Amino acid sequence: MAVYDKDGTALSSVYGANGISLQYAYDKNGNVVFTGSGEDEFIKTTVPYTMNWLITSDWLANAETQRNAIKTIYEQSVDAIPFFLQTDGHGRYNEGNKGCHNLAEPVMRYIPNLQLGDYASYYSDGRSATNHITSSAGLSNYFPAMGNHEFMVGSDETAEEPDMAILVPAFTPSNAILGSETYGYYKVYDDAYNVKWLIGQAHMPDSNNSSGFVYGATSEQFQWFIDEMEANDGYDIIVLNHEPWPGTYYNWTNEAEYIYDRTTFDLAPIMTDRKAKRSGTYIDTSGVTHNYDFANCSSDLLCSIHGHIHRILTMEKEEYGFPVVVGRDMTNAGDCLYGIIDRAGGKLYLYPFTRTVVGNVIELDL
Repeated sequence: MAVYDKDGTALSSVYGANGISLQYAYDKNGNVVFTGSGEDEFIKTTVPYTMNWLITSDWLANAETQRNAIKTIYEQSVDAIPFFLQTDGHGRYNEGNKGCHNLAEPVMRYIPNLQLGDYASYYSDGRSATNHITSSAGLSNYFPAMGNHEFMVGSDETAEEPDMAILVPAFTPSNAILGSETYGYYKVYDDAYNVKWLIGQAHMPDSNNSSGFVYGATSEQFQWFIDEMEANDGYDIIVLNHEPWPGTYYNWTNEAEYIYDRTTFDLAPIMTDRKAKRSGTYIDTSGVTHNYDFANCSSDLLCSIHGHIHRILTMEKEEYGFPVVVGRDMTNAGDCLYGIIDRAGGKLYLYPFTRTVVGNVIELDL
């Protein structure tokens, strides 16, 4: 008699295998059967746990519907970049990325497969990193980012700094060029679509913080971004990160107004100037001044794509000069999305879906 935590471990109480009090417990279909605290509320079931319960036949059918939608745009455009986005699985690992991989479409060159962090259930350790190496084996064109939960090691009582020597290799794809072996931000040159993917990392280990890390970016990472954006190498640019790099922004339709403020790594002013191809000066949170000049850059900064917020958010081009996309968490309903960047048409299209819903298209200007 047991139910299961997000990692598929059978539970005999409201505590997970690591002794942490659970917020949720699940049956084999992913339905929450326990919330809150207190063992008298704990509901038990005899239904066995099955991994991959999010990737049902319904999920695959809905994924294929949205994949076909971007395929149609791809066939009509002379210069489009498709992508798949999963983020904030929290113990669902990269099941959606595997589902996308299995739906690979030969008409398109390939579909860049984004996994933007919080792969770990809640607290991370070496097992989570090792699991990521195993679970991502065989995934092609796979771009993972580290989320804040990858940095939360131990428990509330025993927080400690994460081991970057374990984390960085586990979340660095084989075709990446690291900007820092210490912090793990990297770039990938994508010759098929003539685009450079810049994958940031907005966490710094800190043993004095109760979570074992602090949000932020080093001056070296800010300079790395500037250097990569300043390089007149002919590649268009897409910026990825778990947390949205624009430090403050508001939501779009159908959500209660939501403000997200994380000004410790606000890259938006630099990206805005890169989009407009102009020069400027930026003072980072360490007080270091960065000068840059994008006036002679021939390529374009297309957009930035993120996770972390656990809801779909987008910012229109008018806010920063470029569109910002935030994907919803995959945690309970298998939320993922397909997108396609139509450079020739000047549009970014998003096609979200879950196990039960095929979402309406979201259209943004590049």
